[in-house]
Amino acid sequence: GLINITANSATTGRVQTISANALTSGTALNIAKTGGSLLTAGELVNVDMGASTVGSGVRITSTGAYTDVAVDAGLLNLTANSATSGNIQRMNANVLTSGRILDIQSSSTVLTGDLQRIELTGSGAGNTGNALKIGVTGAVGTATALNITNANTGLVFRANDDGTYTDTTSFFTDAAGN
Repeated sequence: GLINITANSATTGRVQTISANALTSGTALNIAKTGGSLLTAGELVNVDMGASTVGSGVRITSTGAYTDVAVDAGLLNLTANSATSGNIQRMNANVLTSGRILDIQSSSTVLTGDLQRIELTGSGAGNTGNALKIGVTGAVGTATALNITNANTGLVFRANDDGTYTDTTSFFTDAAGN
């Protein structure tokens, strides 16, 4: 490669650091590939942890009160607005026996938003897919496809059939099981 950093004997510390403390706009590191496709193989970024059994492959940390809610903002933002097929994000853990592939948590005591939102906002006759598909497709086992719990007095489940989130005739299950 054009730039090759080898630190095979390093056991602690950092091998490379980019410091841009005064940066208020722009980019500290930009990896760009313009033009044609990657053909059948290749990555712009490859993080290979080898046989590591602990640690983080990639860590994104913000210690400030992050408040940006713009469409193109976020601590991690994946954009593929011209993609018509394929997977935008894929996670595999084929020998996972405990733990989670995706773990979303908050200990907030004043949550007024959504921990996760999945919405199809386009309006068209071609929309025939699923906004969320959950399945246990293996023939053997006793796995649960969807397990919902609620320890407070709010609704456990709510389904709105009028295209809004405020349907006055929604189907729901409350904390008492009704």
